[in-house]
Amino acid sequence: MPLNIRSRETSPQFFEIELEGRLDSDTSRQLETLLDSLFAGQVRGIRYDMAGLAYISSRGLAMFIKTANQLKRRQGHDPQQVSLILMNLQPQVRKIFQMTNVLLDVMLCESEEEADRYFEIIQNRESSKGGGEVPVAANASQNLTRRS
Repeated sequence: MPLNIRSRETSPQFFEIELEGRLDSDTSRQLETLLDSLFAGQVRGIRYDMAGLAYISSRGLAMFIKTANQLKRRQGHDPQQVSLILMNLQPQVRKIFQMTNVLLDVMLCESEEEADRYFEIIQNRESSKGGGEVPVAANASQNLTRRS
């Protein structure tokens, strides 16, 4: 089964990558090429929609580690800035992430709305630096579960 990848910029410097199929040693190069292209420009956050991802291998998992490391380098390892979000994981794929426990700073979201709320929090925090706190809806960060 091939890997289908769709990407789009959801807001300035924030991208969504939709994966469908299998992410393994044969298909991971496609994702790596896209990531190299994105990171050649300005990227502050990536949200993976994995609703269609049926299988992930260790090589596929390495692509998420690469993404996390690239984003951390750009943000100076700020623990408050989780800018890698995985959403809509199939149970078998979620189990791989839980078993390997390699991405501790990743936000796992159940829906696009939940991921959007989190990216909004990040962007509001960034735009308010030096100018005080920007109010965010009281429940904006509720239901957002940090992987740990």
